[in-house]
Amino acid sequence: MKRSYHLWTCAEDKVLRAIFASHETIADQLHLLPGHNLQSCKNRARALGLKKAIRVVETSKPIIVAAMAFYGVRSAPDLAKLTKTHIVTVRKIINEMVKAGEAHIDGYAPATLNGMPTRLFKLGPGRNAQKPRTKTPSERVKAWEKRQDPEELRVRRTHYATRRKLKLGLIIPPRDPLTAALFGGA
Repeated sequence: MKRSYHLWTCAEDKVLRAIFASHETIADQLHLLPGHNLQSCKNRARALGLKKAIRVVETSKPIIVAAMAFYGVRSAPDLAKLTKTHIVTVRKIINEMVKAGEAHIDGYAPATLNGMPTRLFKLGPGRNAQKPRTKTPSERVKAWEKRQDPEELRVRRTHYATRRKLKLGLIIPPRDPLTAALFGGA
């Protein structure tokens, strides 16, 4: 018989209390409670009256500072992966450090998928790097065309033009022989 719920044992409650007392996120420590998902852990913690005793933001700053000192210039997503801390927490801590002068923007990484350059942070005081000018749509098109094979681009454009003419009704495709045989040719 399959139950729709899982009975919590005393040992699992003890592990859950330890998870809620630690600085790591609940999702990162979910492997300690096999058979439970994140929502069931949160529900059980609510039933036990547990609250996250140690705020992640308060305890994560030394970890992030240590990672920045060890790895050097890194972006916020890289630091989040290295420290296993949520990206929002990392960005919040780093932005506070930049405002306080404890860190600075050393440069910008090339644009990623969304086209926005990624800030690279360095530990210690310094001048923030200038944000690169964003490309205009026409500049992005020119850069894209430069990366394409000229012959492939020419073939692709002829296909675009042909499909557009077909859609507008400027080109009438040849009649299918089977259709002409069944319904007559015009």
